[in-house]
This record gives sequence, C-alpha cells and structure tokens, in this order.
Amino acid sequence: MDNNNLGADNQNQPQPNGPQSVEPQPTQPQFQQPIPTQPQPQHNFNPQPQQQQMPGQQPQQAYQQPQQQAQAHQTDTLGIISLVLAFIAPIIGLIVGFIGKSKAKKGGYSGTLSLVGIIINAVFFVFGSLIFVTLILSNFQGAQSKGRDTVATSNTNSVYQKLEEFYNTNAYYPEELKLEDFPGIDQSSFNAVVSDPAYTYVASDCVQNRCDSYVIGVQLESTNSRGEDFYQKTSLN
Repeated sequence: MDNNNLGADNQNQPQPNGPQSVEPQPTQPQFQQPIPTQPQPQHNFNPQPQQQQMPGQQPQQAYQQPQQQAQAHQTDTLGIISLVLAFIAPIIGLIVGFIGKSKAKKGGYSGTLSLVGIIINAVFFVFGSLIFVTLILSNFQGAQSKGRDTVATSNTNSVYQKLEEFYNTNAYYPEELKLEDFPGIDQSSFNAVVSDPAYTYVASDCVQNRCDSYVIGVQLESTNSRGEDFYQKTSLN
C-alpha cells in the first residue's frame, strides 16, 4: 500500500527539465490554380418551347422599313392606264381609276394618278354623253322633219294630179281651190293644202276664174336630196 502511494506521488511531482517534445504546427495549405473543367450539360426536365427563327427571316422592324420604302416608290400603274383610256373609252377608264385608287389605298402608296384619271374620265364621260344625247335628239328631230316633209310632198302631188284631171275635163285651171272641183280627192290632203300657210297655190293668166297655168308648192322643214327646201309643181299646159 505504501508502494502504491509512492507511485502516485511520483506521478504528481513535476518532471525534471529536459528535452521536451515539440508539437507539430499546422501548416498552411498550398493553393493551386484550379484546373478548368468542361461544364457538364444540365438536364432541364421541364423545357420551355422556344421560338425558332426561320431561315431568311429578318427582324420585324428591319423588314418593315425597306418594305415601306418600296411601297412609297411603287408606281400607280392602273392610274396611268386610266389616263390613257380617258381618250379612248372614258367609262372603262373611270372603272380602272376607281380600282387603282382602292388598290393604292390598300397597298399604302400614292394613288394620285388614279384620282386624276377618275376626274378626267368623269369629265370626258359627261361631255361625251351630252354630245351623244344631242346627236340622238338631232337625228330624231331630223327624222320627224323628213317624215312631215314626205307627207307635205304627198299632199301637194295629190292636189296637183286633180288639177291636171280638172284641166283635161274643163280645158282650164281654177283660180281658187274648191273641194267640189276635185271629186275623189283625199279630203285630208286637200284640207292641208288649203289651210296650212306652208302650201301655196298661184294661178296665172286668169279670165273669169279660168286660168291657163299655175304653181303649187310647199315649204319644207329640211332640204331634199337636191338641196332644196321648197317643193313645187307647175302646170303641164
């Protein structure tokens, strides 16, 4: 038991000075330049659809600018055609002008030529229509005048034939025209010659209402084929 206490006392006593062991000091790590590594592809398990640019597709802003410039310099071809047609067929030129104006509005370019074509064709069409209507009316009135002249000529010839028949029977011509002297004559023709101032009957060389000659005629509304506006017949004897 004394030996055990003695051993414990020896352990509690300070150790004599002598060489002591040195504890190793921690060394600072040496940093090396990291070796570049290739990035590993990341797998996206929820991919989002991406808009792919079609080959030859340009950005919208860059595309619109040259397109607008091309439209601004585009020629109004239908307007030119409309102007040419104004001297040939105004009604067709007017239609082409309206089509050209509508196309220019949709295309975004100037439709001035089409507008000018519309105005000119409209003016030509109006004047052409007035001239056409005037010619139609003139021809219609001319046809009516020739028709009336034909009737007047026929009336004159009818009385003329009865005058010659009267002379063959009585050996003279009457100084005045009377219905009872011309049996069988068309009464409407006789009344027209007697009552209408356009007709004239002039007897000459008359003695006691007996005449040797006469001239009967009518004023025409238009000239005949010989360029005369007065039709007349003279006595045969």
